[in-house]
Amino acid sequence: MFGSVIQDTHLNPLEKDNIRWNLTNDGVYSAISAYHVQFNGSFPRFKAEKIWTADAEPKCKLFSWLALHGKILTTDMLYIGGWPHDPTCKLCGSAPETVAHLCKDCPFMIAVWNTIQAWDNETMGNHGTSFPSISEWWDDMIIGRSKLEQNRRSGRLLYTLWNAWKERNHRIFTGRRLTYIEVASITRDDISMRATAFAMAGPAIPAEPN
Repeated sequence: MFGSVIQDTHLNPLEKDNIRWNLTNDGVYSAISAYHVQFNGSFPRFKAEKIWTADAEPKCKLFSWLALHGKILTTDMLYIGGWPHDPTCKLCGSAPETVAHLCKDCPFMIAVWNTIQAWDNETMGNHGTSFPSISEWWDDMIIGRSKLEQNRRSGRLLYTLWNAWKERNHRIFTGRRLTYIEVASITRDDISMRATAFAMAGPAIPAEPN
């Protein structure tokens, strides 16, 4: 393999070797460039604020954080880890299971999402299959909206993803199977109960000055 890479390379015996540092524009080594390369790929390539400000419970936010990093244990990740697995998506039974498939492309997930929107007579733009990543689909739903509306829409998405993930796990570990309408109903109840709880709590009371 290496032979094919260098076979067209011709060295000039009259020219001295030149060492170039590829991580700077001028080719000169610097300690700061070496420091930065250690963290290459360690930071998310999406705006995390949309997760933590969403109208959703912490468990849903943590799940979405892992999903956007591609770290939930879908079957493609189980394969990488060398663990026993069935590669087929447990929700639709017709495609390999990946994070992107489970969260935005799976027909079961799409049916859950569309059902919730239909019940509330609401449309949140194009569906996830129109976008290459979960984050880009998410951004399309919230960009240009007020902060309150962004948080509300993000919360609806997080609860939908969370309940689809739970249904997937129930099918694997308990054999229980719900229809997409039942999962949509549970999701809508979760959204409604959180909204009710926060409405009953009322606005925060500022502390009295000392």
